[in-house]
Amino acid sequence: VLDIDNQLLVQEVEDPTPGLGEVLIRGAYAGVQWGDVMVRDGHMPVLRPFAPGFEVSGHVVAVGEGVDESRIGEQVAALTMSGAFAELTVAPAILAIEANNIPLRTAGGFGWVTPAAYDLVNTVGRVQAGESVLIHAAAGGVGTLAVQVATLAGASRVVGVVGNETQKEYAKQFGYNEVIVREEFPGGLSDETFDVILDPIGAKTREVNIE
Repeated sequence: VLDIDNQLLVQEVEDPTPGLGEVLIRGAYAGVQWGDVMVRDGHMPVLRPFAPGFEVSGHVVAVGEGVDESRIGEQVAALTMSGAFAELTVAPAILAIEANNIPLRTAGGFGWVTPAAYDLVNTVGRVQAGESVLIHAAAGGVGTLAVQVATLAGASRVVGVVGNETQKEYAKQFGYNEVIVREEFPGGLSDETFDVILDPIGAKTREVNIE
């Protein structure tokens, strides 16, 4: 748990029980994401002590009312509202996604970044075949997935912007047509324009995007 002084403590508690529409998961891997940092730093209002963790992979060991018992034993990647760092985690059944054919470690990285990337590309950006896409924070969790989703959506060119040269090489392996570092933006792209821009950086970067 995370106490009022933002210290992570190992604490024994009673096993949770899944309620209506929920499953109980014995965790194998838990993702660590920006939401965990926000909670730790006091930027998200939660009651303390708080059981951290918003994403987990593992096996369903019990189900609550309204959930098919055949799901017991299923390997899943799940999104939670808390508690993913614990040995046993309760999650909404609808957000516990079957992942039987995926290594648990890989499933543990599915997390909130995957639906975020999918929605940004397909729901917000509505990327169409033949369009060009610019993605900031290209080496991050959302960025490395967004390039793949954009490519599957038919984007003809996807360019990434990263913070440094090390991130540049890392981001390239996920399918970007070109990657530049932030200090080269926008000059490094000459006068190129894009149909869709995904920008989690904001501030001055956002202003430059629309100039």
